[in-house]
Amino acid sequence: KESKKKLLERDQLHKILENEAWLFDEEFALAGSELRLEEVLNKHLGELGKRIDDPEPVEVGEGKTGRVDLMLHKVIQPRTGEYDYLIVELKRPSKRIDAEVLTQIKKYAMAVAKDERFRDIKTRWKFVAISNDLDDFAKSEASQRDRQRGMVYDNGELNITAWARPWADVINDARARLHFVN
Repeated sequence: KESKKKLLERDQLHKILENEAWLFDEEFALAGSELRLEEVLNKHLGELGKRIDDPEPVEVGEGKTGRVDLMLHKVIQPRTGEYDYLIVELKRPSKRIDAEVLTQIKKYAMAVAKDERFRDIKTRWKFVAISNDLDDFAKSEASQRDRQRGMVYDNGELNITAWARPWADVINDARARLHFVN
């Protein structure tokens, strides 16, 4: 019963966030929700006007496919012929971001960026895992000297970054942006 309640709370939060994408970054809007990785690729290619007749599933390793919670796209095209996407992975409140979650988000990022359907398409991908807390390992990964706070992976060749953030940071950043706008 308790696990069903936690799942319900996460699902309710997910639905709320679909309409409040500005919390993550006001430059982005919802492009999709609860999508398999191949649907993410198809949605992106649809934005470019290309058509895929027989999409193959995107594997994240060991024969597994992935699913993303929220896919956001930049409302205004950042650069001519280039696209920016933000993928948000929501974890239930009791699930701390740990090595397993960091590996998951990095695998998702690499699977999408390396997919042949993106060859020669200039795209920047930002993948963010969010939960109430990070364990000590994730905190260490998210606070490296040479990176912005929260960044756990940066691949310049593939144009992908992966982030791990607690809800407190997401809300405080959104509150600061809202205060600035007001």
